[in-house]
Amino acid sequence: MSKSIPIFRRSGLGDADYLFDLCQMTMRGYVEQVWGVWNEPAVRKHLAERAREGAFFMLYVDGARVGAVEFEHHGTHYQIEDLYVEPQSQGQGIGTFVVKHIIAMATEKNIPVRLRVLTPNPARRLYERLGFEVTRSTPERHFMERRS
Repeated sequence: MSKSIPIFRRSGLGDADYLFDLCQMTMRGYVEQVWGVWNEPAVRKHLAERAREGAFFMLYVDGARVGAVEFEHHGTHYQIEDLYVEPQSQGQGIGTFVVKHIIAMATEKNIPVRLRVLTPNPARRLYERLGFEVTRSTPERHFMERRS
């Protein structure tokens, strides 16, 4: 990983275009593999709403924006909704740091962390390396959980 650790900053409406570009760069290929189509207007609208609500944390390393994560505490578990790391910043430990940070928060509360990953997405290997197990699968997604 880079020598600096990622800094989390809550998203705002001004982050909507960046989130769309980031999602498109990192997820469009997998979405098209699974569903055969990329619905740009729907994705753009969803991410703008989530950015406006402050649902995402923008990730910065050494002052540069490198990705975003959306996760929620649901009382019984933490749910990682989305984790995007810019392609040029992947493989530097940023995703690992972010997921471990969420795992640590869940461990303090003695609750699991859950997520879902599209079936063709190689991020599944990262999650398995960090102790997540597939709890069920559909043709589109693997649902995963890491117990505390």
